[in-house]
Amino acid sequence: MEALKDPVAKVRRNAAEALGFFLKEADKTVGPIKACLTDPDKSVRIAAILSLGRIGKNQEGVAETLKQLPNSQDEQIRLNVRVALAELGMSQDEDIPVLFQALSNSHQETANSAARALGVIGNSSPEKVLPGLVQALSSRDPKVQAYALKVVRQMKAHAASILPDVVALFDDADVRTKLDILETVTVIDEKGDYALPILEKALKDSTPASRREALIRLMRFKSKAELLIEPLTQVLKDSDPENRLLALAVIRSFGQKGVSALPFFIELAGDPDIRVKNAAIGAMVMYEPLSDQVVTALSKALKDPDQRVKSAAINAMRTAGAHNPDKIIPLLKQAFKQEQNGATKRVIQSVLESLEQTPKKNQSSY
Repeated sequence: MEALKDPVAKVRRNAAEALGFFLKEADKTVGPIKACLTDPDKSVRIAAILSLGRIGKNQEGVAETLKQLPNSQDEQIRLNVRVALAELGMSQDEDIPVLFQALSNSHQETANSAARALGVIGNSSPEKVLPGLVQALSSRDPKVQAYALKVVRQMKAHAASILPDVVALFDDADVRTKLDILETVTVIDEKGDYALPILEKALKDSTPASRREALIRLMRFKSKAELLIEPLTQVLKDSDPENRLLALAVIRSFGQKGVSALPFFIELAGDPDIRVKNAAIGAMVMYEPLSDQVVTALSKALKDPDQRVKSAAINAMRTAGAHNPDKIIPLLKQAFKQEQNGATKRVIQSVLESLEQTPKKNQSSY
């Protein structure tokens, strides 16, 4: 709070703004923030007004103090007071158009506060906010769209009726807005009626960020794995290794339902990215019965010149060998004889001993 007295206005403004996010400390900070309402710098006064709107709901005298400020001749001050009072839950119907206009305000925190206030109103009286939200979503201003989507997420089920309007934005949206759209739809649409089609579309989007966001959001709909396997297998061919790795992890989380992706996992066992390669080696032994193609891929991985790949193969064989010792033990014995690295030989021996359930004391016994 010492920064509120700093001689530099920018420092005071940042301090007044930051204190508005410490809701639990409101008893201690409301007084110093109120004192900023007489600061000679307008940006500091605006920051104080908005902070009081965020933390002053249960604080005595805050609303009364703010109500005295509209007498100011400054239009920006009057606007921010209306925004702050609305965030305190003290808005009138005539304030709603003003709050929507504030979404395009050049001052970011004014727009943020207006969005939060609209969310508060929308949850108690959605019919008052939804028409304005539809209009804001149709704006060509990505910033306004972003704040409108934020309001939709705050309203959750209360905004479900405008999901078609949200989804319709996707094709022409910029990357940042596309990510917001995917988040918004998956937050609200629990059944996936709107979410799954837009997520599938996003998996084919030209931008890696959109594809990655879709992969993350799909995790919410694991119960509908059978609808997701085919589009996800296409992402296993993604040019971005991060997306290939994530798609592999998503399919793996489906358990046995993801078995149709096995041929793609086998192919990825030769991926140029070692993280993808090793993840694929670990994933392809999940499925029963253990196929000859998987055994062949494991045998090849055991001969890889990179010790990290060999380690992944040995670990995968430990898993596969628990149910298929007849297929795995011969491979491990052959690998043990051919392996030149002492540490790797010891790991192979350990796995063999575990699978045969007859601990060996001497490496040369293999």
